Amino acid sequence: MPKSKSIPSLHLIWLLILLIFVAIFASAYFLFTRNNQAVLPLADLKAGAPAPDFTLNGVRGDVYHLSDYKGQTLLLSFLNTQSDPTAATSDPSRSQIVFLKSMSQQYHTAGLRILLIDATFTETGTRPNIDALTNFTYDWNLDSIPLLLDDGSTARRYGVVTAPTTFLITPDGKVNKRWDGFASAQQLALALQTLGNNPAVPTTQVAASTLEPTLSFPCEATPAQAKFNGLGLARPLSEKIWVVDEGRPWESGRPWKIVWIVFGDDVDLHIRATATNQRTNETLILADDPLEQLPKEQIRGYLGDSAALPKLYALFAPAVLNMPGCFEVDIIVTQSGTTEPLYTGQAIIPVR
Repeated sequence: MPKSKSIPSLHLIWLLILLIFVAIFASAYFLFTRNNQAVLPLADLKAGAPAPDFTLNGVRGDVYHLSDYKGQTLLLSFLNTQSDPTAATSDPSRSQIVFLKSMSQQYHTAGLRILLIDATFTETGTRPNIDALTNFTYDWNLDSIPLLLDDGSTARRYGVVTAPTTFLITPDGKVNKRWDGFASAQQLALALQTLGNNPAVPTTQVAASTLEPTLSFPCEATPAQAKFNGLGLARPLSEKIWVVDEGRPWESGRPWKIVWIVFGDDVDLHIRATATNQRTNETLILADDPLEQLPKEQIRGYLGDSAALPKLYALFAPAVLNMPGCFEVDIIVTQSGTTEPLYTGQAIIPVR
């Protein structure tokens, strides 16, 4: 008779089942351990503590280390770059950028450096793709302020639970200040001045003032005042028209950086600015350009929170005057494509 085929014993079957369960358990444990190793404990980083070093990739390339900034004052800000600008309650991260850019302009020559870290993952649990972050840097003109990528681990080492959170780090690498939530221009500027950083523009000055040295010609200049947060001193040409010029005499023979700001209605606006030398009566054209309507986040940054934000328009353009003197600056604002003046203004500007 032929031999019957052997049938696996019950013990072998149970052994095979046990091995399968062990393999499944081991895989699950490996994945769990790996994922939880990446989640660092949330730090409690306070003023006076050493700022943790990091190695992060920039959105536009390059690799950044905190240690690279030893010997320099640094503002390090964790921001939600992907907040919805049309939401009823706008994310303060966007307003924070306005002030950080202003600090960069005012204190860069005093040694201040600024780094932004994308904290969208901390705020929302999702990571934006590189294209969205790259577009963000161009939309906000972050050419001189690097935006860094973070998977959430750097934010946890810094104890960041909300965006924005900003740290002022001293040249010796220690945390001097931290702001959980929005930090105003005055808060930032005061902290920087406490560290001995002298601004190019005195942001915290709130009284109307003129910062004019003795001139060789008489000039009853229009006084400047701190009208816009983080922008420096501005002179009024009317209630609706202002020029941000640091409250100082303009320099003749070279471009003087100024910003024209207009409070207007929701229409396209055009500005024409002329300057007439009060001694020679020579008139020069300073600007003849369309104005740009600013986004709500930027307006809120300049004016602070308000129940009803006005429409605000701006033109960033250098003024060039060919000689020293006392100049009468006249402004006409029209609706684009028309010649009928909507607003007019006038100021006296000294040029040295």
